[in-house]
Amino acid sequence: MNYLDQAASETFALLLVNLEQEESRLLAVASLLTDVSTKGVDDPKMRSRMAAAEKLGVAIAGDRLKLLLELGHSMNVPSDHITLTMLIAVAPPEISAQLRAAQKRLRILTRRIQRLLATTTVIVNESLRLYHTVLGGLFGASSSDRYNASGTQSVDFSYGSRMEARS
Repeated sequence: MNYLDQAASETFALLLVNLEQEESRLLAVASLLTDVSTKGVDDPKMRSRMAAAEKLGVAIAGDRLKLLLELGHSMNVPSDHITLTMLIAVAPPEISAQLRAAQKRLRILTRRIQRLLATTTVIVNESLRLYHTVLGGLFGASSSDRYNASGTQSVDFSYGSRMEARS
């Protein structure tokens, strides 16, 4: 794309701001996940931080989708083909360099969050196992609708489970 009209140029600038907002949000999520291991999720402040991070993530993703659709429309590219990598390839050099740097930072943060999630999952699962073991020893083994006395899932997911994915 050799020619970039003023509207597309402004949309690219807004996209860069959006990516910076996403980076800030991911840093907050990483901090939140780090704090979960020390403070636990029962702390009321943690729950409000989790809710705020989710709400902000939805807003940022919605704004980004609108910007991507706008850029796709201005370049006559179907909306399902618009990706950050594609935009890096067609953007003017100075914008492309900024987009590439933002993409790199977001990938690094995403990997960091994946590692933190894995660690947090281990901590939560071990805590549940310990909780069920201690309570089972004190009060007799019992199970819930979802977990048995050993802390493993007793729910049949053969019919699938409800999952939601966000970008």
